[in-house]
Amino acid sequence: MSISVGEILLNLWNKSGFAALSMGFMDGGWQNLVMIAIACVLLYLAIVKKFEPLLLTGIAFGCLLSNLPMGGLYHQELWTKFMAHEIGYGTILLEGGLLVDALDDEDFYSGCYGAADINFFPYNNSGAMGISCGLNNVLKLEDGPKLSGTDLSADAAFGDLA
Repeated sequence: MSISVGEILLNLWNKSGFAALSMGFMDGGWQNLVMIAIACVLLYLAIVKKFEPLLLTGIAFGCLLSNLPMGGLYHQELWTKFMAHEIGYGTILLEGGLLVDALDDEDFYSGCYGAADINFFPYNNSGAMGISCGLNNVLKLEDGPKLSGTDLSADAAFGDLA
């Protein structure tokens, strides 16, 4: 069995993102190249020129990762539905596999043990001052006894709001 260098290089090319860009160039691959170039310019500004590095680095990496060919981070169907206001951020995160659906009554309920990330902050809005809080993340740790005292589901309790 002889192995040809040409076959190895051709196989490497066909499995790379460069081949995906060149094959789909007329079908929108050029747009990915433009966005990758923009991501590189933003990285240059952030790292070399130190122009808003904390902001531009994150934007540039997001731009770069979402435009890599065959990366699987961009979902055309979800984007189209989002732009038509048919779905929201939560649906994108769920269907994109970035969020676990914890809204089932059996999985997450009053009485289960968990940890919450709560952010307290002061505010001063037109003379109205105070302290407020925001709920950032919730993590279920283990099951516990249900505290509801009823078997009423969230859908039945909230009706059209749920």
